[in-house]
Amino acid sequence: MIARKDNKEYTVDEYSKDAYLNDGYDIYEDGKVVAYSPKKQVSLGEYVKLDAQVKELTAKLEEVSKSSNDKELVKANKALEKQVKELTAANEELDAQVKELTAKLGDSND
Repeated sequence: MIARKDNKEYTVDEYSKDAYLNDGYDIYEDGKVVAYSPKKQVSLGEYVKLDAQVKELTAKLEEVSKSSNDKELVKANKALEKQVKELTAANEELDAQVKELTAKLGDSND
């Protein structure tokens, strides 16, 4: 592991890691940060700026998710409208057949 702060780097082991963290060093392993120093701070101005960005991006994500759902609903609605037309046409055809058969039954009873 490597403890890094500004332009200083030290090779550390598991036992000395906490001491370096408390001195303001970040701990890296295989080039990736595995622990940040608890002494690091973010200014209130930077925090407020980042918080506003997070809220803005969250709102955009919700909007995109909603529009994606809307597109899926429109697609499903079109498919259902097509099925309704097909079923309506089939129903009209069956109604015509019923009228024809009813008329034939009426003619044969006379």
